[in-house]
Amino acid sequence: MKNILTFCALYLAVSSCDETPPPIDYGTGGIQLADTTYVLGNTQRSDAQEKGILIEEFSGVKCVNCPAAHKEAKRIIDENPEARVFVATLHPLSIANQTSAFEGEQHLSNEFSENIMNYILGKPDGIPAGSVDRYIFQGQTKRIALGFSSWGNFVKERLNLTTPINIKSVYTIDTSNQSIVVKSEFECTEAVEGTLYYTVHLLENKIIQKQKDNSQTINDYEHNHVLRKTLTFYSGENLYQNPEIGRFVRKDFSSNYDVIWNPGNFEVLVLVHKKKGNDWEILHVVESQLEQ
Repeated sequence: MKNILTFCALYLAVSSCDETPPPIDYGTGGIQLADTTYVLGNTQRSDAQEKGILIEEFSGVKCVNCPAAHKEAKRIIDENPEARVFVATLHPLSIANQTSAFEGEQHLSNEFSENIMNYILGKPDGIPAGSVDRYIFQGQTKRIALGFSSWGNFVKERLNLTTPINIKSVYTIDTSNQSIVVKSEFECTEAVEGTLYYTVHLLENKIIQKQKDNSQTINDYEHNHVLRKTLTFYSGENLYQNPEIGRFVRKDFSSNYDVIWNPGNFEVLVLVHKKKGNDWEILHVVESQLEQ
């Protein structure tokens, strides 16, 4: 990872680094540890990354058609092995007849999924349902597509787009106190009008629990990409307003995780998106890498 002090020294030739504030507790279980920004010189700028796409999938352990949606999401991911398509599986609390836990098993539903549904994506008429990049496609009136037959075509459309911002991210785990630190770097390769926001999703894979599948109940079903929490505020944190080409931002975030979660199966996604009126479009998403 590029050294922040080196970048600042380079930038001091024409300006100065913005001061890093003290840690901020947003009341969401996450604490901002670092917030640094400056403009890179021409020779320090990177080529634009290929855009990542996020499918946010509404699901539930008692949803009889949801396993078919899981298979479709996996098919779309497998068709894009260059790691450009990601899935976050949301289990909202208020769809209790579909998402409530089987007796004796842990709850996959949580307030983070509930808030994303209520305040960003909207409540689906039924599940399975999903949203691709929180975008309203031509012919659609809302961000949610009921069922899953349209996801593949929506993803193909989004794969043709470029992203104005690069993301590099790593995370570390401290199992002694169930904490995670995510360090992310953002670099604008194009000027952007308006304010950009970023959100960090903490997902867990390989959760073995019951799942209804049509008329049967599978006792050892493998649940993947389950949204456990957002380390940032669920609707995102301010990244930068009207960033110019070469604008570099560093954000470090710390949070705790539940002791019953398996950190060896964590998947951390970092997304940059809009948040203005009805426009929540995701401009880019990457998977944070475990720092060795």
